[in-house]
Amino acid sequence: MGDQIDNSPYRFLMNINESIFLCTTHPLTEHEVKHLKQRTRDLYQVNMILDNLPAMRFTNQNGNKVQWTGFPIGYTPPNSDNDYIINHLKFKVYIHEYEGTGVQIFGTGEEGMGVISTTDEEEKASGYEIVGFEVFRCSVKSDNGKMSQLHRYDDVASVNCPMDVEKLQVIREQERVSFTYEVEFIKSDIKWPSRWDAYLKMEGARVHWFLILNSLMVIVFLAGIVFVIFLRTVRRE
Repeated sequence: MGDQIDNSPYRFLMNINESIFLCTTHPLTEHEVKHLKQRTRDLYQVNMILDNLPAMRFTNQNGNKVQWTGFPIGYTPPNSDNDYIINHLKFKVYIHEYEGTGVQIFGTGEEGMGVISTTDEEEKASGYEIVGFEVFRCSVKSDNGKMSQLHRYDDVASVNCPMDVEKLQVIREQERVSFTYEVEFIKSDIKWPSRWDAYLKMEGARVHWFLILNSLMVIVFLAGIVFVIFLRTVRRE
């Protein structure tokens, strides 16, 4: 239902570009194929968060560049009976380098948040802040025989997302699916307080005034009922 946040196996090492193998599935069963096809055609989305920033992707609609968050688990090309799964992701992480004095550096992990190090007033600490998170998704048919010999987080070659349908990873019974991803860190002039600006400009992020007005009307209505009950209670007393 997408109502909770779970840790994923995707590994990011700060300011280190990588192309990584993640896993290869067992041969898909009839039930799994049916399930994946249904989720694909129902337009289910995958939402990822890095340092509290949702993964953003860009698409072209009617010649316009549109921003979205998340990406579909698969897609069905026009005039095609096959569904294809998204199994390769290209991440772009925008980072801003900072310098300061008297800085406490915090870290988060399975054991919770804690201070990693504390600098003296005279010392100068530097590091990176994550100010942007983008994802480009594609479907790639891999050599599963070769992939099955790899271990999680082994290096793989960079992938050029194919356009030929024959090179896409089809959702099919007894088919094995290999998942890979790439991470590219890009230095940015965007500063920490401004990193949400790109999300606030998104079409889907516009304020829904109708919903707000509807909520206010409900609140006023409920408040009126409570007020009427209160007056009747006072009169009886």
